[in-house]
Amino acid sequence: MNSREARVPIDREAAAAAGFWTKKRLGQHLLRDPQVVADTLAALDVQPDEAILEIGPGLGALTESLLSVGVPLLAVEVDPSACQALKLRFADKPNFHLIQADVLKTDLSAEAARVFEGRPFHLAANLPYYITTPVLAQVLESRLPYERMVVLTQWEVAQRLAAVPDTHDWSALSVLAQYHCKVTVLRKVLRGAFTPVPKVDSGLILFERLHTPSVQPKDPALFFRLVRGGFGKRRKTLRNAILMAGQGWEAPTLDAALAASGVDGQRRAETLSLKEWAGLADSLV
Repeated sequence: MNSREARVPIDREAAAAAGFWTKKRLGQHLLRDPQVVADTLAALDVQPDEAILEIGPGLGALTESLLSVGVPLLAVEVDPSACQALKLRFADKPNFHLIQADVLKTDLSAEAARVFEGRPFHLAANLPYYITTPVLAQVLESRLPYERMVVLTQWEVAQRLAAVPDTHDWSALSVLAQYHCKVTVLRKVLRGAFTPVPKVDSGLILFERLHTPSVQPKDPALFFRLVRGGFGKRRKTLRNAILMAGQGWEAPTLDAALAASGVDGQRRAETLSLKEWAGLADSLV
């Protein structure tokens, strides 16, 4: 998107009244591309009896369109001045709810239950790059009961989230995301879609939550410990990486599990499919 194309307007009056400015330490990049807003809304496909949870609304570029659907919207924003600007901008919207909080320290399930009163809900987020992985991991691991989630994050992470086995991008994050969700990269978003302009491009990603995980290991906690251990030393063989991770498995136990599951310990972690990870984990139970 260049400067001559349409841009989502910034409510400069509300921003000025709230004393808001973008803060590098918070990784704030305000979305300005209306097509990204439209694509997000289309992917969420919110119905009249549903609701929306938005993480990191900033000054409300996406929030305004989400509110136009007419369903309850709960926004979670850490920046006090952004919160003040949002309150000024959307004071007349009865379906707008806001909490000032660090998303990594907030019980999102409890807050959603309080505001939405049992409605199914979807999640939208424009995540600061530096907390993308922690936020996504928390949302996925908490089993937050959203139906669909649309997230803007850096392009590198988007590729990892939707990667397939036996590729460079296949990672522990890929396994975590695809264990819980069907993951689709909707589009690449060029850096000019934001202000201030970030140094990298972004990706718009759709997560469709699976009510039954894509694989069902006997012990999910062990499964994820194993995956993290295997990917912890990507240049090592799978066997050596797991042993070096210090997860408590001795070499004879691991060797027996590798043999029982039919997984060659000389392979690398990125070559294993979800099914193979689950099979190896079950052999360690």
